[in-house]
Amino acid sequence: MPEALRYKDYPILFVDDEEMALVTFKNLFKKEFTIHTAGSGEAALELIERHPELALIVSDQRMPDMTGIELLGVFR
Repeated sequence: MPEALRYKDYPILFVDDEEMALVTFKNLFKKEFTIHTAGSGEAALELIERHPELALIVSDQRMPDMTGIELLGVFR
């Protein structure tokens, strides 16, 4: 039987400018995954630099300083 995946080995970054969304996402998934959160695109870029092991980025589209598309477009 194959070994089960260790989901905590694949960290997720969730980006949203609404604090309640950040808290809710983290609370929903923290048992299975390592969750990092950022309240802006700039904060997300700083976190990504410190955590190159991130496996997935989930981002809000409409944020005040940088849209989700602009944030993800940095990595093209």
